[in-house]
Amino acid sequence: MPYKSFHSLLIVLFLLLTGCGRYVEPVPPEILAPEPVKDFSAVAAEDGVVFSFHSSEKDNRGKPLQTLEGYNIYRKQLTEEDMSIFKREGYSLVTTIQDSHLKPLQELQQQARESGKSPRKVVVPAKLTTFSYKDTGLTPASTYSYRVVGVNQGGVEAEIDRIVQVLYNGLTSEIVTIR
Repeated sequence: MPYKSFHSLLIVLFLLLTGCGRYVEPVPPEILAPEPVKDFSAVAAEDGVVFSFHSSEKDNRGKPLQTLEGYNIYRKQLTEEDMSIFKREGYSLVTTIQDSHLKPLQELQQQARESGKSPRKVVVPAKLTTFSYKDTGLTPASTYSYRVVGVNQGGVEAEIDRIVQVLYNGLTSEIVTIR
C-alpha cells in the first residue's frame, strides 16, 4: 500500500475512533430560555409597586435549566393611543435581577451523586430562588404595564413572560395580573 493511502487511512481511522459517536440536533437558544417565573405577585405600596417571584426551574422544553442569568423587568406607561400590553415595543428596562442559584444547585447535586443519593431531590435554600423588586417614582392616576422576563446565558430572553397591569394610586392601586 502506498504511503499516502496508508497515511490517509490512519487519519480516517483516528477520526472515527476519537469521535464521541453521538449526534445531537442543535437547539435554538430560545428553546433553552427559562420558563416563566413561579409564584409571581405584584402588590401596591404607598410609593410604588412591589414584585415578588420565585426562580424558574425548567427551560421551555420542560427540562431542568442549565444556564440562567436572571430576569429583566420592563415597564411601559400606557396611553389612550397605545394600550397594547402584549407587544414588546414601547417597554423600557427598569432593572435586571441576577439569579445565581444554578451553580450552588449543581454543586449540591454533584455532592449527592458522590454520596450515592439522588440528585433530583436536591434543593437550594429558598433565599437563592426568591426575588422581589420595588418600582418607585410612578405618577398617580397613570396606568402601567410590566413584564418580567427570564434571561438565559448570552442575554437570550424567554418568549413567555409574566405581565401585570397597574393603575397606580399608591396603596389603592388596581393591579391585574394578565399572565
